[in-house]
Amino acid sequence: MEFVMVWFRPKNILFAFALILIVAIIFVIFSSPLGATPAASTAAPLQPIHVFTDTPSGQWVGSGDGKTIEIDNGNLPVDTGQMNNGFPSYRLNTSGDTGWWIAILAGASWESYSLEPFHPNGALEFNIKGLNGNEQFNLALSDIVFERNPKWCEPTKLAITDYVTISTNWQHVTIPISDLVSDFSCQPSTTDYQDYASGTFDLTQIYSIVLSSDISGTMTTWLNDIQWTTTANEPEFPPIKVNQLGYTPNSDKYALISGFPDVLTLAAGTTFNVRQVSNGNSVYQGTLSLLSNNDAATGERVLKADFSNLATVGDYYVSISGYENSVPFTISETIFDNLVVDSMRYYFLQRQGIALTGANAGVWTHDVGHPQDASVPLESDANNTRDVMQGWYDAGDYGKYVNAGATAVSDLLWSYELFSAEFPDNQLNIPESGNG
Repeated sequence: MEFVMVWFRPKNILFAFALILIVAIIFVIFSSPLGATPAASTAAPLQPIHVFTDTPSGQWVGSGDGKTIEIDNGNLPVDTGQMNNGFPSYRLNTSGDTGWWIAILAGASWESYSLEPFHPNGALEFNIKGLNGNEQFNLALSDIVFERNPKWCEPTKLAITDYVTISTNWQHVTIPISDLVSDFSCQPSTTDYQDYASGTFDLTQIYSIVLSSDISGTMTTWLNDIQWTTTANEPEFPPIKVNQLGYTPNSDKYALISGFPDVLTLAAGTTFNVRQVSNGNSVYQGTLSLLSNNDAATGERVLKADFSNLATVGDYYVSISGYENSVPFTISETIFDNLVVDSMRYYFLQRQGIALTGANAGVWTHDVGHPQDASVPLESDANNTRDVMQGWYDAGDYGKYVNAGATAVSDLLWSYELFSAEFPDNQLNIPESGNG
């Protein structure tokens, strides 16, 4: 049994893959199409991305070399005594004649986000005031791309004084995104990365706004209602959305047709066809039903094209007169067969403490990672070590976790006990393949 060689210490992503594995066996999974090319929309303005209104998001705040910065539970203090337009403010309060300070304002839960639809007409907007006036600091925009060295990139560092002379009264500041990424070159953001090659700044992977200074003296400044804005309109995708992988013959099968109301003028009762990819012949015809005139999450009109009665195996697409055809999809009993194998192989590719060779790992080869895990000192006694080699790396970093790992192992073993026929030997191409 190939997957009985379980490897502990993942975090929640491994538990999630175990759930995916079970779901892949039991359920038919529906999804919206990926990779569709957005078309320009005149329907709705792009809504702002709020960096801070009244609740802190991901942050790292620090200082050194004689400079200190006020911190509240790891974050910039939220000052309800300095309100503006009904919102509190972040307080930047530093002291020390020499040294540096930095405040990294990341997205929610430290997740990256995209500013690509906001550029080049977008801006960083906020309100600002100072305790004495004429305060100074720098701003930069950082992305994060794990496949690139350096992983973090700050292409341009701007002085706040280029955009406003801070006074003791609230002032509104607008900094164009094009200024923050004026050259799109990705230089190493710290001296630790000077040996790494430069790259290209990625607007689709925004990580943080970086505030910093090494100017001597004390400073108290308040920032309020920080947000990304743009004059651009919400991007719109092709209206007919299907499960691009496909459907099993006896499952519910439908397409969702969505778009902004002033662009998508389709009404309930409009005819749709399911056509063969090979010749364009219609094999099923039905009428659209209305799900929502104004979807709460997107503001779009959403209609449904149900073709559940079509159970013939084949390759198809959905067509509606006057609109772009859907991407092709397949009806087959075998569409999810690869998902079981891919989910299982994930655990092999995330193994720590062994070298992954091309014979088993393909393009995802690597040497033994973190060999120092073979002798890790206890926090309570540095002379007492433990061998914690091997296990599973976490999703996108190098953490290893016992509790979630135990849950994932349990789910894997339950999967085998309940659906052993889905796990024949020699299907995973891992070192244990062929062990019976």
